[in-house]
Amino acid sequence: RLARLVVAGVPILLVPAPNTRIDLAGFGHVILNEQISNFGSASAELVVNMIHVVVTLSNPLVPVGTDIVVAHAKSELVATDIAGFLDGSAYGTTVKVGSAFLSGRSALVVQGCRGTNGAVETNSIASVVLPPHSSTGLVTNTASGVVNSTSASGETTSTVEALNLLSSLLTVDLVRADAHSFTDGNTFTFTHVGSRFVNLSVSGFPQITDDVPPNT
Repeated sequence: RLARLVVAGVPILLVPAPNTRIDLAGFGHVILNEQISNFGSASAELVVNMIHVVVTLSNPLVPVGTDIVVAHAKSELVATDIAGFLDGSAYGTTVKVGSAFLSGRSALVVQGCRGTNGAVETNSIASVVLPPHSSTGLVTNTASGVVNSTSASGETTSTVEALNLLSSLLTVDLVRADAHSFTDGNTFTFTHVGSRFVNLSVSGFPQITDDVPPNT
């Protein structure tokens, strides 16, 4: 849907029909409610671009060839005989008070359902600073996975450096979360091998070391 849409000074009161084209004098054109369908022997997809501006004429604002898309969505179906699909995500930090987010998922990376063909996808951010709740140094998150007819395996990681929570109530030089998943189509295996702390400190609990049992 589109609400209060105005194109070249003209209000568009109704939702435009699919692939409605309006010329933009001196610029090119805009396609509203653009819908692109592709069908193959083993796949199908639908792309929806609610606003798609194409600049084809010389103008004082932007170069010819400029392409602007606003509100893009894509869905795809694929017929397959693979052993399983992957899912998952990794992020460095998030802070929520009640139902309100003070800080969203930092450097989020998402594991696609068909994996990454073995490549490691990375997203990082130099720091997250939200005093007095938390502050960090470098945050690096990764996702990788392989899917074929006999197995599906995936791994997501999040590494956070120089973490300080609640004004030094908890500090750690480095913390890494590492989640692995594997299936052969019948059984499922999950491990956290690779997860660790480096120089973990919790105020008032000197017995806490880097070797912390799960769910302490």
